[in-house]
Amino acid sequence: MTVLELLAPYGLLVVVPLGLWLCGLRGRLCTAAALAGLLSGGSFAMEQGLLAAALATPYLFLAAWVCWIHRRSSARLALAQLVISAVWIVASRGGLRMPHFTDAIVIMTALHFLYAGFGASVLAAATGEALGDRSTTLLFRWSRRAVIGGPAMMVAGTTLARWVEVAAGMLLAMGVTIIAALAMVSAKNRIAQLCFSVAAASAVLGMAIACMYAWTGMGGAFWLPIPQMAITHGVANAIGFCTAGMLGHALERRP
Repeated sequence: MTVLELLAPYGLLVVVPLGLWLCGLRGRLCTAAALAGLLSGGSFAMEQGLLAAALATPYLFLAAWVCWIHRRSSARLALAQLVISAVWIVASRGGLRMPHFTDAIVIMTALHFLYAGFGASVLAAATGEALGDRSTTLLFRWSRRAVIGGPAMMVAGTTLARWVEVAAGMLLAMGVTIIAALAMVSAKNRIAQLCFSVAAASAVLGMAIACMYAWTGMGGAFWLPIPQMAITHGVANAIGFCTAGMLGHALERRP
């Protein structure tokens, strides 16, 4: 398995359960999510085809159901991005061919909505709760909008125009960095502060690499090949930003 293919099961089995917990989901839904995550993650251990797509499909249905029944608007925005990610995962495992999208681009799009979409949106919502009355400030509201809208704009930029992708990447980079910084400032637990510091640093690193990748792509020669992008940008976002940030909020909520 490639690093790209490993990042998907990691997200499904680590980041998504943490994110669902921060969204307030407990009990049977979390158990069902874990089982569906095992099936979907296991699909990456086999060849693309109908069986792999079938294993990934329950996660799509579960994500859609959880998004539908959740009442908090902030969490629903994050869960909607999880649904989009699940759609792309099913497409990847089924070997679906689309114009302008190679197999690597399909799985990268799934990971993009999983980490930069769902993960970052969950962190933005959790940070808003932690800030309380301060969540009404212009800085936080702007950053949250950048986090929510950035992933879709970046994907649109891959098919519309490269400059759109670069602009969206910069917008998203600023948004996630500010969210992590605000979480760090509001944290009372020292270990949580350390987690948010790692998340902020990882956001800067990961998004800087993504912006450089998109910028150099405007000239037709990408700065890094996709495997190196997965190792640098992908790992920084998955482990450094999403996992560390979610752990920080989990520690803050611990009684």
